[in-house]
Amino acid sequence: MDDGVARIYDCVLAMVILMIAVIVILGHVSSFAVAGGSQEIGELASNLLLFLEKKGLLSSMVFSQEYDRIESVVSQLLPPGLGFRISVYTCDWKPLWSVDHQFKLGRTSSALIFLSGYQGKFDPRVVILTLAR
Repeated sequence: MDDGVARIYDCVLAMVILMIAVIVILGHVSSFAVAGGSQEIGELASNLLLFLEKKGLLSSMVFSQEYDRIESVVSQLLPPGLGFRISVYTCDWKPLWSVDHQFKLGRTSSALIFLSGYQGKFDPRVVILTLAR
């Protein structure tokens, strides 16, 4: 084969390989961008649960089953446009109760916290806060 034709084939093959590499890289970059947004929402959920627990509000609201109060407090602390669901379970994952506020399935992220009890009584609970855009 002529050297000129072989170089053209080499060039075309190199272009095809580069195009495939760009497509693969762009696919990974866009998936990282989506995961980054969800990660930020997850951090917000985690920080909110920790903040409420440090203030002593979360345990009191969960163990007193103050559904309206927990919905009101969390909705005031979250930025507009975020819906949420708070679910409370026993330590063996039996659902006890759940509260929703403008919650739609879609882009969601969750955080959980383990509460060992309240006012000296051992009564473990798992609280999951799921945020949705």
